Amino acid sequence: MKLDRREFIKQAAIGSALATAGSLFPGISFGSWNRLAGGPGVLAWQKTPCRFCGTGCGLLVGVSDGRAVAVKGDPNCTVNKGLCCMKGYHSVQALYGRDR
Repeated sequence: MKLDRREFIKQAAIGSALATAGSLFPGISFGSWNRLAGGPGVLAWQKTPCRFCGTGCGLLVGVSDGRAVAVKGDPNCTVNKGLCCMKGYHSVQALYGRDR
């Protein structure tokens, strides 16, 4: 495949569009929570603040069998209004990380 300037710009635009589309999801599930929780809709959502910076954004953490398996922004929080940065979305991985 020949990669000229025009093709490079097309590929960069496609990559940017896919990255943007990926950030539009309301929450990120970790692992196979459907298998852990017995199916969709069984999660218990708990409110918690994000501790990765001093802003204190509100998060909703999906809990199944005492284990956090999903994260999304709290739409009722006045600080972040349901949005969350990547640190907040991946905060649960700090709990269960291999290098922790």
